[in-house]
Amino acid sequence: MEAIVVSALFFGALTTIVKMSLDYQREKWKARLGAGVGTGGDRSMGTNELRGLIRETVEEANAPLVARLEAVEERADPDRAIRVGRLSA
Repeated sequence: MEAIVVSALFFGALTTIVKMSLDYQREKWKARLGAGVGTGGDRSMGTNELRGLIRETVEEANAPLVARLEAVEERADPDRAIRVGRLSA
């Protein structure tokens, strides 16, 4: 009876080690080949898509600041604002 338990534990441990090794090798190959990137297989973003998203976010965050800066510039020198085309006459 002890031999059955010992052999079951041994083969269970061996099976687990082999499976972990194979899973590791598979993930290593996926990373090396870039599998799934940009193919819809996962939810990762491409570099251009990420840059565009960052650009949009920064522009949206800066819009109120730009508007306030333009208002201050118009109050400081209204003639210059008209020459630059910031004021509609």
